Amino acid sequence: SLRKKPTSRASAIIPQKPSTISSNIKPACNSAKKMSNHDHYRQLLEEKRVSLLAAAQASGESGQTVDLDQTRQGRLSRMDALQSQAMAQEAERRARAELIRIDAALARIKEDDFGYCHDCGEDIPAARLEVDPATIRCVNCAERREG
Repeated sequence: SLRKKPTSRASAIIPQKPSTISSNIKPACNSAKKMSNHDHYRQLLEEKRVSLLAAAQASGESGQTVDLDQTRQGRLSRMDALQSQAMAQEAERRARAELIRIDAALARIKEDDFGYCHDCGEDIPAARLEVDPATIRCVNCAERREG
């Protein structure tokens, strides 16, 4: 796992009091809440996956080879068909890439490594995961990568 856990230099040097050590222990309800969140995101991802597969199956014909026989159809019809074919092929490529991202996110959920930024290891905010549950970066790291 690429997740980095933040460490404090002060805590490594200064011994902690027993009362502060016990306050660092996370209650079991947090892990139950995290699992319920994982179930929510798993459901979102699976619904998105089914939708992409259904759309790909429905648009299967538009990506087929264009017949260039001039005796059957006019030049403008062929150009329109070629453009439609190119758009369908690009849509199919994007759908395949999104399916790969979704499958990777589902694998991260299964491995209990979901919701952490691949670059900095911090939690990805829930609002960002709601918009794109397959994301692998927090906002700051995504902005750094793009800019």
